[in-house]
Amino acid sequence: MVMNVLWTRLGETGKDWRYVYKALAVIEYLVAHGSERAVDDIIEHTFQISALSSFEYVEPSGKDVGLNVRKKVENIVSLLNDKDKIHEVRNKAANCDK
Repeated sequence: MVMNVLWTRLGETGKDWRYVYKALAVIEYLVAHGSERAVDDIIEHTFQISALSSFEYVEPSGKDVGLNVRKKVENIVSLLNDKDKIHEVRNKAANCDK
């Protein structure tokens, strides 16, 4: 159920950029702390996540807030494409939880 909401939120656009950013933050957390099943599901959706690398939204004041989304996507996709890095992040998170 949580994963379905995340994938829906990644489809938001424009002024709802915060939903996208927060969904990406949850995905980043789940890669480190979530179940193996959650990580597998996230890896299966790498293409949907990487599609956000061109996310754009400029506030009326002229601030490019889409930049935050693009940076988060870049970090997540680079992590998802490196199995060793995923294991390293998960091990580090597991050690911090103890």
